[in-house]
Amino acid sequence: MGLLEDLNFGNIDEEKPTEPGAVFSSLNQEPSYDYLRSIQKEFLDNWYKRRTERDLIGILGTGTGKTLIGLLTLQSQLNGGNGPCAYVCPTRQLVNQVVNAAKKFGIKVVTFSREDHRIPAEFTNCESILVMTFDKLFNGKSVFGVDTASYEKIGSLVIDDAHTAINKIKAATTLTIPKDSKQVDCKFNPNFWTNLSA
Repeated sequence: MGLLEDLNFGNIDEEKPTEPGAVFSSLNQEPSYDYLRSIQKEFLDNWYKRRTERDLIGILGTGTGKTLIGLLTLQSQLNGGNGPCAYVCPTRQLVNQVVNAAKKFGIKVVTFSREDHRIPAEFTNCESILVMTFDKLFNGKSVFGVDTASYEKIGSLVIDDAHTAINKIKAATTLTIPKDSKQVDCKFNPNFWTNLSA
């Protein structure tokens, strides 16, 4: 026997669970965070039956554990090979809350560094869920690329507070020119193209 044959690496080929309850059970949670509430389980069971559908919307009340539900759906997708996965929040404060919740439940997440705005390798390698603000994804200079062949693909995405996202996305992708602005001349200038080529 060779040296490597004697070493026990565990079950490297062991398949990771995709059913949300099994995903949750496989995590290393902090004490007192070791069970799903009935409303979370019910939602996740329904989501799992429809997980291959696009553009699913989940509506739950305040305090029902939506953050954990979103993280578990993304972890399920990662385990099933449908990554990279991202969790998008309207504010930096909510990003921090999601990161803290993920730690409590033993879910690996990563964020953008304040100094380095490159996409984290843990995200692209499907090792962690990327938690970020709407602004990082929805803007004309998105780090994910804009309408090019080299844009970074996202396999699965959860948008927290989606109703808030609509207004933020509109603001990020709208150019407003006031009617009474004296600084913007919107009149047609027939010499414009000639002046540019001079």
